[in-house]
Amino acid sequence: MKNVFGNLYDKSRDTTRCDGERFITARTDLQFNKELEAFSSDAVDVAESAVLPLWLQIIRGICCFGGICLILSISKNIGELSFAEMFHNAPVLLSSCSVAAVLWIALSVYERIKLKRVMSSAELKQVEHSFDELNARSEKELNVPSDYVKVDVLSFEYTVKNGKEKLRDQIYYSYSNDEMKLFKQGDNLCLADMQAVYSIPISDCKKYILKKRRAHVDTWNKDEPFNKGEYKQYRIKAEDDDSLHVKYYALQISDVFGEYELFFPEYELKAFKAIANVPDDIE
Repeated sequence: MKNVFGNLYDKSRDTTRCDGERFITARTDLQFNKELEAFSSDAVDVAESAVLPLWLQIIRGICCFGGICLILSISKNIGELSFAEMFHNAPVLLSSCSVAAVLWIALSVYERIKLKRVMSSAELKQVEHSFDELNARSEKELNVPSDYVKVDVLSFEYTVKNGKEKLRDQIYYSYSNDEMKLFKQGDNLCLADMQAVYSIPISDCKKYILKKRRAHVDTWNKDEPFNKGEYKQYRIKAEDDDSLHVKYYALQISDVFGEYELFFPEYELKAFKAIANVPDDIE
């Protein structure tokens, strides 16, 4: 079964092809796409200026390990030896770990300062302004109605080997948690990103299936934290790198061309059922 937002990865060309292209009913023009690509490059540059360079991140990671070793060493001997006695027994180890702990704290503070500067910078304000302009142009060009609902949809890359499909994991996640615009247009359930509208006939939507496994996704898009308010009930689990593990539904779609699925986090079920009110079940 194909996935509307499944992307087949071609290693020889280092490209992907979306399995759900046949559902696309509107696209932005080439000029808009070029401007969006340029904007994305500028946004990445601003985002990277808010974090430590890779080499400093590596050093901070090593220093963090040293700080943990210091804490473990002290906690193991506390109550039996004074700090002076600990230092006398292992001067090199404790000195190194102490320096590492101080450097870890210093680098973490430095990154917070960088982030604070970027958050109040003119560059970030320009990026936000450019995004708002591009988003408004996209909605106009794609004829997206103003009463759309923002929803999260899962996309992923996969490869095929010996006739079998295999999920292609990214650096720290398996699925991309993409924010899209959900709306009804005629007899279609529609999802739009910045460059295209995907239209699925409601009559072809058969059932929502809650999957057993959780999806490891890259990010959180909602304004409200994942562990607060209405989202607390879903028991979303977070990793140290801010990636998340969420339960998700598969909307099953069937027509004369074949069978498809569309994945979305379970907290979006209500929004989807408001348009395609078909049965839901558990895998």
